[in-house]
Order: sequence, then C-alpha cells, then structure tokens
Amino acid sequence: MAQAPADVESGPAKELASPSVASEAPAYSDAPVASPQKHDEKAKPEVTVVAEKVNADGRPTDQLAGSAVARGAGDGPKTEATASDAATKTAATTAADESAEPTREAEAKTPAASARSVEQVKTTDARADQDQHDSSAPVLPTEQQSHSTAPLASDSSACSPAELDPLLKDQDAHREANSEQVLDAPLLSGRDEHQREIARLPAEDPVPATKSAVGRHVACILIVCIVGYGGWRAVTNTSTATNTSAAPRPTPAPRPSLRTPAPPHVSEYVMSKSYVDEHFFSHFDFWDEQPDPTHGSVEYLGKDAAFSHGLANASHDRVYMGADMLNVASMRPSVRVTSKAQFNEGLFIISLDHIPTGCGTWPAFWMYGADAEHVWPTWGELDIIEGAHKSTVSSSTLHTTEGCDQSALQPGTDFNGTWNAGQSESHPASNCDVNAEGQWTNQGCGQAAPEGSMGATFNGVGGGTFAVEWDPVNGYIRLWFWRSDAVPEDIAEGSPRPEAWGMPYSFFRLAEDVCPAKHFQNMRIVFDLTFCGDLGTPTFADGCPEHAQMPCNVFVEHNPEAMKEAYWSIRALTVYHKNASIV
Repeated sequence: MAQAPADVESGPAKELASPSVASEAPAYSDAPVASPQKHDEKAKPEVTVVAEKVNADGRPTDQLAGSAVARGAGDGPKTEATASDAATKTAATTAADESAEPTREAEAKTPAASARSVEQVKTTDARADQDQHDSSAPVLPTEQQSHSTAPLASDSSACSPAELDPLLKDQDAHREANSEQVLDAPLLSGRDEHQREIARLPAEDPVPATKSAVGRHVACILIVCIVGYGGWRAVTNTSTATNTSAAPRPTPAPRPSLRTPAPPHVSEYVMSKSYVDEHFFSHFDFWDEQPDPTHGSVEYLGKDAAFSHGLANASHDRVYMGADMLNVASMRPSVRVTSKAQFNEGLFIISLDHIPTGCGTWPAFWMYGADAEHVWPTWGELDIIEGAHKSTVSSSTLHTTEGCDQSALQPGTDFNGTWNAGQSESHPASNCDVNAEGQWTNQGCGQAAPEGSMGATFNGVGGGTFAVEWDPVNGYIRLWFWRSDAVPEDIAEGSPRPEAWGMPYSFFRLAEDVCPAKHFQNMRIVFDLTFCGDLGTPTFADGCPEHAQMPCNVFVEHNPEAMKEAYWSIRALTVYHKNASIV
C-alpha cells in the first residue's frame, strides 16, 4: 500500500506506483528376479552313443544309426557324426559294443547297487528335464532325432583289452543270434519312449581287423569317461534336487521404490487461528473513515451497511467481500477490514478462488503496524497480494522508514521472482525506504510474483494459495505461491513445512546490517478494494488502453457493470506460530 500525504493521519496509505505496470515474472519398477536355472539345462551337452553290431571276428555285420549330438539349452544348431566319417564311426560304434557287456557284468556282480544307480539317474534326469521335455513334444524324423543315453552304472573304474576279450566273444555270439535286437532299455536314458527311437542302417563292407582292435582300446577309454561323467552327473543332480527342495533360493528384497513416501516430519509451526467460517467478521473491524487514505474513488461502508448492501458475507467455507456493481456513483461503495489481532511473527497461508480484477480496481491483501505514537510506516508494511486493473501478476512489497536496503539480493539466487523497476527500467526498486532515491514516492522494495498470481488468469483456473513466512529470529520474510492444483500436501494436512517448499518467489532479509527486524512490529491483516487512487490512476491508460479516452475515476463512476469481477472470495486463512502467541 502507499503512503498518504504528510498531513493525513487517518490511517496507513498504499504506495504510489510507477506509471508503468510492474513487469511480469518469468514466469522401478524392479525387474522380476530370475528363478534358479535348472541344473542340467545349460550345464552339459547331451551326448548319444549307439553301438554297431559285429561278427565273432570283430567285424561289423549290421549298424545302429548312432549319432553323437551336442545341443545347447537354446535348441541351437546340432552337430552330428554321420556314416561317412568311417574311422570316427567305427571307433564310436566299437566303443559302444564293448561298453555294453562289461556294464552288464558289473550289474550282475552288484545287481542291487546297479539297479539303484540306474533308477537314481532316471529319477533325477526326469525331474530335471520335466519342463524341457514335455511328453506332448512332436517326434522328429528318424534321421533328425537325438539319442540320449543315461550314464552307465558300473563299479569298475578301469579296464584293459585282456579283461574285455572274453566278454567281447560272448557278445559277438549273442549279436549273431539276435542281429536285429537293440540295446536293452536300462542302458538308455530312461526318457519318454517317443524320444528314444533308434534307426537301423544297412550293413556295410567288412572293416579291417586292425580297426577293430583299435576300436577296443578306444572303447575302454570311452567306458571310463562315460562312467566318470555318469557318476558326476548323478551326484550333481541329486545334490541340486536336494538343495532345491530343502532350502529354496531366497528372493532378494525389492529395491526401494522411487514413489515410496518420505518419512513424516513434524512441522515446527502450530496453528494459531483458522479464520474462514461464519464468524470471520467478528475478528475484523470495518474501516469506514473518509476519505480513503490512498485517494481512491471509493466509499468504504461500515459493517451493517456492508451486510445490508450485500457487499460482505461469510459461511463455514467462504468469505465474500466486494464492491457495488449496480449503481452509478462518484465514490463506489466497497469494503475494507482490519484484523483485531496484531502479529510480530508467523506463517500466514491464504487460499482464494477469486481476486478482484477489472479496469479501475486496486485490490490488496496486506499487513501494517501503527498506533497513535508510531505513525505509518514506523512499524512497517508488507503487501502480500497487490495489483491494479487487469494485471495477472501480483507484487509483494515492503514499505519502511530509512535503513532497509535489499539491493544485495539477486533474482534466481535468493528468490524466483524479479525486482519491480524503479523510476528507470535499469534501476530495480530494491530499497524499502518510502523516500528512497531513484524510486517513486512510497514505492518501497517490490518483487513480482509468478504469472497467473492474480487477475483473470488466476480466477480462471480456480485460484491458488499464497504463503508468507515472517521469521525475525532467523532473519527473513519469504513468500510462495501455488495454483489451486499444486498446493503442497502438508498445507492441506495442516502441518506446513516451509523448508520443503523450495525457493520462494519473494525473499527479504532481516538483519542489522541491511534491514533490522524492528522495522516490522505489531502488524495487522488488511483486505481492501479501492478504485483508481495513487496506484490505479497513473497506470489506467496502460492497464486499460480501450478506455484511455477518459480518466480512471470517470470510468469507475459511470460503469458499474464493469465491476462484476470486483470481489474477493476467500476459502481459507490460517495463521501459524512457532513460539509467540497473538498479542
């Protein structure tokens, strides 16, 4: 608000603003934990060895379609040893022939142990491969099938050609009598029958005896390898199955979600008073003295007249104060109220859904201190919401006596708003003294709020909320603004935490070297709506160029219909304190 002339003592005055309108402010999910990998899906390739039939003299008479197939867990390309590789095929088939009988002999010696070993391998193989080998899987053509065998169960760990000769002779005789018989099922893997089809190939030319002899040595080595692999696999499978059933792999604890709410904090502020209800006006005095200290074209009505003319009313969730919108009047009837309570610190939060706007209007929500012995601005003034005409940017301003300089504060570093300009655009109005050099009389130090903090823009989105923290102990006055859809939750919950609100749009330092806290004392809350006056008159042509052909006061007098947006609608006004109580 601006200072009245020196001879006016009827009350505090509002500021005389620059002829130019104040500049506007620039404006895991966690991935699922992979289940433990099946113990035999990727650990070892499956190897199939099928033996060929031989005569009593060691030469092959018939041959089983045996192919060694190495397959990865991903059903990748298969590598198959075919009949064209004569030397390799002979070695492999001879090894399989010679491996069969020693194994049976070993089983005959220890039938119970052999049966248990084979059964254990079958069980663990079936359990491990249950998911991979579904019984409904299609059967591949004979030449494409893989023939997987279980590890041979045997108690022997070494062999020699001398030990194997008698066995091989018995085997040759047996094979001549049963040339079309396949290997016994227990020597196979124990997998489903549709996965174990064996193909038979036509007989080939006799193989030299020397190759048969070499084949026997290879067979011995192969038996040792197969038995060793079988024992390792059986132990590994059994151990894995046991560990899986006995102690399932624990699922790691989920990572903290980025949406996890922060732990609750207790506000250092305690609510002192919530004003908006049916008794709002019992806490305020109506100003009905004339003339207006700010030289406006207004007639402030007393309490009874304001209620009878419908310019003021209060309910449990809304307070309304406005101007006459019906009559032609040289002095437009309106309302100004001042709180009975005085304040020396506190957090003041106000939510509104409508602020007066329109050509000729000059609304303000502000605080000031004064009494008979301390004339304004001895105890200072703080304008929270203030603007004229159709402005969509509010200004927050301090008015003091000499000795309150805020020029060291920098926009973007200390606050998010901008300085209002002084008498020149290059000279910010950063000195709060009402008589500061380079500024308009009673201009004070003013900072612009965000775009949309008043006017049609503010009203069109449902309003917003302002918060003012006046803390002389910590040495500052700072202000925030939020649109109605962005108000912090802690305010809605009645537990405000200014430290969580980020950088304020307005900040003033209270310190002995720049602006002693004693400049602001015993201040009261004020709502008013005046017209033209010290701020509205010099800015009328710029603010309302469509009506610039007439003076501001003439427009206001003869256009009551233009005042339809000239009213306050207050939804909440709450005061919080740290330690001090209301005086």
